[in-house]
Amino acid sequence: DYMREKDVNWQVVTIVQQHLQSLTESFGRYYPKKEDPRHGNMWIIDPFAAKIEDCNLSMNEKESLIDLSSNDRLKAKFQSPISKPHFWLSVKSEYPLLSEKAMKILIQFSTTYLCEKTFSSVTAIKTQYSTWLEIKTALRLVVTSLEPKIHKLISNKQKQISH
Repeated sequence: DYMREKDVNWQVVTIVQQHLQSLTESFGRYYPKKEDPRHGNMWIIDPFAAKIEDCNLSMNEKESLIDLSSNDRLKAKFQSPISKPHFWLSVKSEYPLLSEKAMKILIQFSTTYLCEKTFSSVTAIKTQYSTWLEIKTALRLVVTSLEPKIHKLISNKQKQISH
């Protein structure tokens, strides 16, 4: 509708469509669908909406997934603001096969993310503080997910006594 209402250059539209098709084919060569880690593993993202027949799981694992997906308590927990890795770790005792398989797949992405975050941080630090020869301590602060306990550090610091 939009393109009919507006004066659109159809040659440009055709060129853009061809370019997008070419990109799709290039991505297909670089990232074949059969090697896509999501293929057969979407149950990790949402075990309560997964189609069992599409899951890359053994028969025992599929039975566990059916059991897990019918558990209202776990569904409520999954829908709470909990991360996917924390959810799968929390069900480890009840569903060890599923938990272990999910964590093996999820850990790949967290390590890749950490590498990318570290590389970006090095670039930012080197750009901002180009004269620094040693960036290890600054990098440690930027990359860590731990939050310092400032109040505890201050209270442990010895107070200077006036003369």
